[in-house]
Amino acid sequence: MTTDETPEFIEENPIDETPPLSAMLEKLLTDFQSKLKYDEHKNKIIDEQHAELQEFRGGLLRKIVTRILSDVIFELDDTEKLTRFYENAEPTPENYEKLLKLTRQFAENLRLLLEKNEAVPYRCEPGSPFDPRRQRAMSVLATDDQAKDKTVAATIRWGFEYEGKVLRQEMVEVYRYEPEHVDR
Repeated sequence: MTTDETPEFIEENPIDETPPLSAMLEKLLTDFQSKLKYDEHKNKIIDEQHAELQEFRGGLLRKIVTRILSDVIFELDDTEKLTRFYENAEPTPENYEKLLKLTRQFAENLRLLLEKNEAVPYRCEPGSPFDPRRQRAMSVLATDDQAKDKTVAATIRWGFEYEGKVLRQEMVEVYRYEPEHVDR
């Protein structure tokens, strides 16, 4: 190459290789509209599945409630039948014993109904430590025996758990240590 010769430059213009702005905007608009249609379709499917789930839950809840109510109605019918019978029965010691047995059976049937529906009854043994998370002290009995302090004297009413959580606390009588007053 001589000094008189100028090198030949090939001019590359990157702007010329890119599509025109209008074509880019058109593609962007097409992509955006496609995305909107996709999102609209996806939202429609989600809404339909949500509606189906709500319907399923409603039917399931209705089925459970219906089963529980049917069991309660059965127990109510039996109780009313026994009430009518014993209203007209002679008040004898035998009838009293029968009625007492039936009343205990009614309570047991209701406990079984609760268990069948996953409400688990519980009660502690007398002398067990008082647990305020699972028990409610309905009355306090004074004791001079320090070993009985804050222990259960008796259960007044059963406690119930549902899915591992206390549904109703057990109602109990609790001992409280109260030493005798000594006069000096």
